[in-house]
Formats: sequence, structure tokens, C-alpha cells
Amino acid sequence: MSRRPLLSVVVPFYNVADYLQPCLESLQRQTLTDLEVIMVDDESPDDSLAIAEAFAKEDPRFTVVRQHNQGPGPARNNGIAHATGTYLTFVDGDDLVPWLAYEVMTDTLRRTGSSMVAANARRFNRSGGVRQSWTHAAAFGRTRLATHITEFTALIRDRMVWNKVYRRDFWDAEGFTFPAMMYEDYMVALAAHLRSVTTDVLSMHTYYWRERESGDSITQQVFRHDNMLDRVVSAEIVCGVAAGAPADVRRAVHAYLAEVDVIALAQSFEVLEPTDVDRAFELTDRLLGVLDPAVLRSRPRYDHLQIAALRARDVDRLRELAQWRSAGGMVGGVRTRPSLVPGRRTAEFPGRRPGPWPGRYYLLPVRSLTLRTSVTDVRWDGEDLIVRGTAEINHLRANPRSTVEIDLVGGVTRVSVPLRRFVTLDSHAEQSLVGFEATVPPHAWKGFDTVVWPLWFDVTVTQGAIRRRGRLGGLGEGTPSWPSGRWFDERVWITPRRHRSGRLLLTRERPAWVESAGLVDGTFEVTVAVQDRPGKASLVVRAPGRLSDIEVPASQIRHGEALTLVDFRVPPDDLVHHLPPDDPYLLESSWPVQFVTDLGTQTLIWPGRTPVLAQQAADGTVIRIRRTLGGYVEVFQTPQRVSLTKIEFGTGPGSSEPSLLLEGLWWPDSEPAAVEWRAFHPNSDDFDAVEVPLQLAADGTWSGGIEVSRLAAVRTERLEPGAADRDWVLFVVRTDEVADAVQLEAQALVELPIRYDLQPPVLGHHEVSVIARRNTVHVEVR
Repeated sequence: MSRRPLLSVVVPFYNVADYLQPCLESLQRQTLTDLEVIMVDDESPDDSLAIAEAFAKEDPRFTVVRQHNQGPGPARNNGIAHATGTYLTFVDGDDLVPWLAYEVMTDTLRRTGSSMVAANARRFNRSGGVRQSWTHAAAFGRTRLATHITEFTALIRDRMVWNKVYRRDFWDAEGFTFPAMMYEDYMVALAAHLRSVTTDVLSMHTYYWRERESGDSITQQVFRHDNMLDRVVSAEIVCGVAAGAPADVRRAVHAYLAEVDVIALAQSFEVLEPTDVDRAFELTDRLLGVLDPAVLRSRPRYDHLQIAALRARDVDRLRELAQWRSAGGMVGGVRTRPSLVPGRRTAEFPGRRPGPWPGRYYLLPVRSLTLRTSVTDVRWDGEDLIVRGTAEINHLRANPRSTVEIDLVGGVTRVSVPLRRFVTLDSHAEQSLVGFEATVPPHAWKGFDTVVWPLWFDVTVTQGAIRRRGRLGGLGEGTPSWPSGRWFDERVWITPRRHRSGRLLLTRERPAWVESAGLVDGTFEVTVAVQDRPGKASLVVRAPGRLSDIEVPASQIRHGEALTLVDFRVPPDDLVHHLPPDDPYLLESSWPVQFVTDLGTQTLIWPGRTPVLAQQAADGTVIRIRRTLGGYVEVFQTPQRVSLTKIEFGTGPGSSEPSLLLEGLWWPDSEPAAVEWRAFHPNSDDFDAVEVPLQLAADGTWSGGIEVSRLAAVRTERLEPGAADRDWVLFVVRTDEVADAVQLEAQALVELPIRYDLQPPVLGHHEVSVIARRNTVHVEVR
């Protein structure tokens, strides 16, 4: 009798030949080796079965089960029937699992005794790289062991089954099964949360959820009738599952369905054919009929308008409302104008015309006029810190007579910061006087007591009788990658940083720092300077999970009058763990480096914008010692690939036009066939491409340039509301069928964003911005 495996992984697949192999490889590389993988072929018409059978032939832990096409739910049920593990989990055939995921999750269940463990997830695709999954962000911000959905209601947003590991006896005792329909996950996931004794919640990202550019996954085909029907049936079943839950959980479930599923139905009217309208209204009546009316009444104003139009079966108004929302009308918040109703302003929503229509939905309270800020650039000008951004009041058009004030704040101390204002794009992508450039001189922060650091920035905007104050924030994707800090007053290091909330902070510390670094005969040589006088010192590479830290002792310690210099020699092979990368998509791993002495552990920073140190290890892996965006030091392990080290506007060879100039690294096995800018069409794998002429050098560097006007000339469709007119991503083409987004090295990231105004007579006026998104480089043309 064969021994029972610890974990069963059920992988249904259908038409995923382009993605199945990397999915199964990510399971094969798991550090938890005591597992079985049940691959269920749902009568896939492509080469998926051949890929699965190759894995089964090579690895006895992999088994293929075949069935007639019935959909993912029955395929999962079939896989469960063949699974024999103590624990159970699910993976979709186009997704990826990080190598430590199942070891950490099963270890957690063994320690806590919980019924199941649920963990964080990331989304990824070729053009956008890797990012946090929005639906998992609230529930998995921090680890909570042995909790429950009744204690932590944010778990109602955790509607997928694949980011979890379940005890098999718990699963069987509750009799969970998947129906033969789309949106089958939520009813099972919610029931498991409600019926578990306790649930472990991990902030660790244990699942990579693919987002296809083609939009052909089930969850991306949202407006087909069969999709919408299954969405409504699923919502009805979910409401039934939640019926016996405590009131706060039940309300949260209904609110989530109203937020996501009701609005999806309303938005479907933008594209519905006339023959599908009556069926869509039948679905609407069913969904609205099962949701709590009090929850529906609590929805935002625009949701009220769409819900009212659904109830009235007003097709023309529904199309108008859906088109406005789809075109980005909600981006930046709706504009308002004064109202005759005290304490209210009239929202400029579409659809208002004479007739029996709820005009109260067009009234917003004055308290909704909140402060909105962003930070678009942070840099040093000598000893002054320059902060550029925008400040405006939500729902108001910026008035030239408005005022903006910025204070640097710490504790009860407040110092006014001088600024100038300028016209730029506001939150509605319109040109208005919302831009500011603040200059923060050293004397602004020198008066603050050390105990009140870090400091923050307060912004006050006054427009007429309306005055709003708040902290300067709005740092997100595409906003500044941090400049290096600066030394002040006896080796005090001042650095602008991003708080996890998106606020801009100014920090102060007395760290150790990298004085010099280089490569000598293939070995990293690093000298660290410190203001103490240690007797012993090491660089410690902090490894994740069960891996052991790597400790590199100092080769020499040199004491001076003011500083101690500590020398290290680090062969690249000493930094290789010979284990799968912790990012299963980019195949990268990064580990922080600390400076540890007999006097304690000190923060280690890397001042300046030092070129990355990169060397190939014996196994072909490329090892980098590099400066992070925050100015710290890390070891970075990656396959041989083409990367970008520099990007700037300038004049290319043989051209008088403004050009976008690129420089980067390549390795012998990663020589590019081409480098090109790609702009993907909405919901499609099709794209427009503009190739960059390349020059490859024998020292492993490459360079190229292209006229900016060539990127501005190609007309593309916006991928999402409020997006740029054109969004280009830099790709390296390795073969006819293989292309990857070029990854940015740290020294290129810290220079971004950069902008250029392309003026007539080249092509008409355009604003061209180069920004970073999750380690890929984008050019936005507006």
C-alpha cells in the first residue's frame, strides 16, 4: 500500500497550452516535495494534454486524469476524487506558485491546528509585470493566525479557492463540491470560511494569478450572457451561504456583491445587443431581489443612479451611464457645481433630464469635497529637496484664485515650505492650476527634535470658502522611484521615503554605508564605512523561509580617527542558494544585506547612484549586489537576461529630433534579437511595435535610441479609463515566439519618472512620460 502524500494539488486545465508548462514547473520546484499533483484534462482541444502527460511520465508525483468537457468545477471535483493527501489545494493551469508556498502553508496548519490557511496573491502579465492583487489586498495586509471571518470580516473579499490549503478531513466532513458553472469559487470559499473552526491568514504571497492581455480567461469575459447568468446564480447561492452568518458578515457579503456584481450587470448595457436586453433585466431583477435593500441604499451616488435605471428598465439611460463610467467619468471624482440645497452640491453626472427621476442622487454633501494630492517627482538640488506634485479639492475645478500651502511637520512643530505653482494635468486629465514645486532647504528640518522623526508634509488648499488640509501623499505606481539620501551635520543621513499608506516622509538615521564596491577577477569587493569602532564585522544576507542566512566575515578592519573601514571579498558562488527563485514568474530572488558587528546590527545604505555589480555564478545564474530603491543593499539572483540601466531624453546619432536613449546589460545566453516598444490593444494579445536600433558591445552592454515622435505618431486605444492615449512597454525579443518585458536595474529606476513636452512642428503638442511600473518601463503619451 502506497504512503499517503502530505499535500494533494488539483490542477484542472483547458486550452492553456501556452501557460501550463511554467505552471507545472512551479509545482515541481516546491520545497515541499511530499505532494501529488492531480492534473485534470477537461477535454482540452490544444496541446495541454501532451504537456501534462510529459510531466506525468517524468515525475511520478504527477498524474493525469481525463474527462469529457464539463468546466472547471466538475474538473476540480474529479481531481479531488483522485486525491489522497492529508491536505488539499487547487491551482489553475495558467497560474504560478512560489517555491516556498506549500511548505509554509502546511507548516502553519500543523502548528495552529486550523481548518485551513489562506494567503496573499499577486497578479502578473507580460506588459505590466507583477503587482498586488487588488481583491486580496485588504484581507491579507498582515498575518493573523487562528482567526475567523466572523472576527475579521475583510475575508469576505477572499473569493478564490486557489490561495488556500485545506485539511482534507475538514473538506470531506463539510461535503464541499463545485457546481458546473462559472464563478464557482466564491460559494465554496465563503462556505469554507464560515464553517472553519479557525483560519490562518498569511500576508506572504503564495499565488501568482495570471492576467492575460487577450482577455480570454473566464473572469475577463464579463459581459457575455452565459457569464452574467452564472454570475447571478453564483451570487444567489452565495447569499444563501451567508444567510446564517452573523449580521455584520452577511451585510459585508451583500455589500461586496453590490460593489462588484450589480455594477458589472449595469455596465453590460454599454455593449448589450437589443436581443439580450430583456434577459439582462431578468438577471438584474433576480440579483437585486436577493440583496439587502439597506446595503443597496448605502452604495455611492453613481451606483444609485445605475441601480435606479436598472429598476426602471431605462435602456437609454443605462447605456449613457455605462458609457460615461467606462470612458473614465469616475476617474478623479465627478465635477460638481453649487446647489440650491444647503450643504449640498450638484454632481455633473450624465442622465439628468426632465421626468420622474431621483434628482437626490445628483446631490453630494459638501463634506465630500476632500483633499487630493499626488507626488510626481522627488529630487535633490544641491542641499535642497525638491518635491513636485499636485494638490486639488475633489469634485472642484481648480480656481486660479485658490491657494496652496505646504508645511513640514514633526510632533507639534510646523515649518512653512516655499513653493511655486504651475499648470499640469489634474485628476480628470485636464490642464489646470493644480501643480506645485516645493523647495525644502536644510534649515527647514534642522530645528526638529530627533524624537519626532520621521517628518511628514501637510498640504492646505483653499478655494473660496472651502478649505481642506491633509498629509501629502498619493505615491503609487509610476510615481517617483526614490533618489539617494544626503549627508548632513556629522554624518546624519536624510532620505525621502514612501510610507506604506502612500504618504511622503522624510527620515533621519546614522547608518553604516558602502564606501566603495567593485568587481576584481570575478569577485565582489565591498568596503563599508562606519562611525563606530567594531572589533568584528560581517555582511549577513537574510534568506527567506527555512534557508540559512549567508554570513560573509570581514577580510580586513581599518580604524581611522573618524571612521572605520571594513573590507569584504565575496565570491558570487557563495551567494547562490541553488534553490528555485522566490518569484515564479520573473525567476528572481532578492535578499536584504545587513551589516553586523560585535556592537550590534546597523542599517547599511548605499549612497549615490552606483552601477549595479553583476557577475555570473558557476551555475549560470547572474548574481547582483545592488542598491535598492530605498538606498539599502541587497543580493539579487536572476537568470541571464537583458536589462535596462539607463534611459533619458536626448539627441540620437544621425538625428536632430528629440530621442529616447537607452542603455543596458546583456549576457551571452540572453543576446537580444531585437528590442522594441509595444503598445497592446485592449483585451488582446495584438500590439503595435516600434523597433529600437541596437548596438551590442563586447563588454556585455547595449545601447539604442529612437525618435520620440515615432511613439507619438502611432495611434493606439486606451487600455482603461483615464489612461494615457498611448502606453508603450519596452520588450526584448529573444526568438520569433519569445519576448519579455525588459527589467529595470535600480540605477535606471531611481531616475524615473522623466517627462518631455513634444512641441510643434514635430507632431503637435504631446506630453511624453517615462515611468516605472513594477520593474518594467513604460512610455505614456498624452
